[in-house]
Amino acid sequence: MSASPASAVSPTPIATETEEAGWLESARFDTLFIVWVAALALVSGLIVVAYPSLLVPVILADLWLLGYHHVIATYTRLTFDGESFREHRFMVLVLPWIVLAGTVAAAYFIGTWLVATVYLYWQWFHYTRQSYGIARVYMKKADATPEQTNLAIWSMYLVPAFGILYRSIQPGATFLTMPVKKLPVLLHEFLHIPQPLADSGLQIATAIAAVLAFLSLGGWALTQLTALRTSPKQSALALYLVSHHLIFLAGYFFIANIDHGWLVINIWHNAQYILFVWWFNAKKFDKGVSTKQYFLSWLSQKSMLNIACYFGFTLVLSTAVYLAIILLMGMPPLAAIPAASIVTFQAINFHHYIVDGLIWKVRKKKIQTAMGLAAEVAH
Repeated sequence: MSASPASAVSPTPIATETEEAGWLESARFDTLFIVWVAALALVSGLIVVAYPSLLVPVILADLWLLGYHHVIATYTRLTFDGESFREHRFMVLVLPWIVLAGTVAAAYFIGTWLVATVYLYWQWFHYTRQSYGIARVYMKKADATPEQTNLAIWSMYLVPAFGILYRSIQPGATFLTMPVKKLPVLLHEFLHIPQPLADSGLQIATAIAAVLAFLSLGGWALTQLTALRTSPKQSALALYLVSHHLIFLAGYFFIANIDHGWLVINIWHNAQYILFVWWFNAKKFDKGVSTKQYFLSWLSQKSMLNIACYFGFTLVLSTAVYLAIILLMGMPPLAAIPAASIVTFQAINFHHYIVDGLIWKVRKKKIQTAMGLAAEVAH
C-alpha cells in the first residue's frame, strides 16, 4: 500500500496514549471491544429472558444497528476502493449469485427447513471461527507460549462444541420461528439410525463434550494465571478469552431458550465484528490518508470527526441497502412467495460467512502487515 500523510486532512488523535503491550489498540479501545460489547450482549439477553415480549423489538434493533451493519462492514474490505474491488471482484460480482442459486435450490427441492438448519449450525461455526481469529491476534500480541496457545485453542473450540451439542438435544424444532431439524433428527432421517439411539447417542456425546470442555477450561485457566504472574502482556488475552467462554456458555447453555441465547451471541458477534473491522482499517491507514484509497483511508483516521463519519456512513449505507431489499421482498411476485425473504436474507448471510472465511485469515502476510504483526501467526 502506498500511503502519504495528508496535510489539510491530517487527523487529530482522540488520545495521545501509545499502544499498551498486549492490547489491539489501547486499554480504552480494548475495554470497549471486550468488556462493553460482552456486557451489551449479556444485558440484552437478560432483558429478553426477564421480558420475553421484548424479544422482537430487541432483535429488530440488533438487526438494524448491528446485524445489517456488520455485513456491510465486510464491504469496506471488498469494494471501498478500486484496488480492493479488483482483488475481490469474484466475491462481489459472481459469488453472491452462486450462493443465492444454491440457497434457492435447497429451499425449493428440499425445504426451507434445510436453509434454517444450515443457518443454525453454520452461524455457530462462523461465530466460533471469528472469535478464534481475534484470539490469535491477541495471542500474538501477548507472545503466548505453544503450550498456552494449544490449551487456549482447545478450550475455545470445546466450549462452543459442547454448546451446540447441548442445543441439539434440547426439545423443539424451531429456531427464530423457522422450522429446523437438529442433529438427532438428521441422524435418524438421513443415516436411518433409530430415533431412540440417535437421541441417546447425542446425549452421551454432549456429556463427553461437557467434561472435555470444562477440563480444557480448567487447564487453560491454570496456564493463563501462571502467565499473568510473569507477563503484563497477557492481560488482554486473558480478558478476551474469558469473554469468549462467558458468551458461548450464556448463549448456548445457561440461557434455556434457544432464541434468547442466540440473541446474546449474535449481538456480541455483530458489535465485535464492526469494531474489529474499524480497527483493522484504522491500523492499515495509521500513517495517514492514502492517495490510492482516499475515501476509506480518510474515513479510517482516528479523529472524532472521522470516526463519526466512518460509523455514520456505514450505518446509513447498511440501512439503505437492507431497506431496499426489504421493499423488494414486498413487491409482487416475491411478496407472494412465503420463503422468498428467508431464502434471500440467509443467502446474504451465507455469502458473508464464505467471504469472511477467505479475507480474514490471520496467517496471510498481507493481513499480518495491516494488523502490525511482525511474524507469521500459525492457523
